[in-house]
Amino acid sequence: VTSLMLVNIALETMRTVTSDEVQILQDELCKYLLTWSYTTTDLIILSLTLRVIFNLFQPMLRNEMKVPLEIFLTSVHMRILDTTTKKTSTSQQQTNNKNTTTLSSFSKEQQEAALESLLEFCQEPSLMQDLYLNYDCDVNCTNLFDTIVGSLAAMAAPNSSSITAHNKP
Repeated sequence: VTSLMLVNIALETMRTVTSDEVQILQDELCKYLLTWSYTTTDLIILSLTLRVIFNLFQPMLRNEMKVPLEIFLTSVHMRILDTTTKKTSTSQQQTNNKNTTTLSSFSKEQQEAALESLLEFCQEPSLMQDLYLNYDCDVNCTNLFDTIVGSLAAMAAPNSSSITAHNKP
């Protein structure tokens, strides 16, 4: 926990960055952040890890960290949130087929932490435009903007089983 807090402070207060520091961030820090996000069940460690990931993509580092940003958004944020959207869509399958079950490996608190972090990314003024231009328009990259917007829309829209007579149009 202390190491994540110190890295966070360093990233938040950083004014300039050298190529050696970028190399350390890309190689070592990114590897540890991915490991922690995959192995931890501790909400504090996950929250701090997500915060460090967010701080890695300040405007001065964003161009240097294109591939890690794609990896973090798809392998950390969307992986945690995807269980929410899959669970919603499979609940309809469960009514049709009682043998189908989907268990989420993430708690509601972990999903909420990932959602809050993703929303923090979305609040960055130029980031969403950068995601579209640098990822969705690049045939070699994941359509991050489309994936994020689709996931957020799926989480915001109620599933059909929760619509009652009171809220039907």
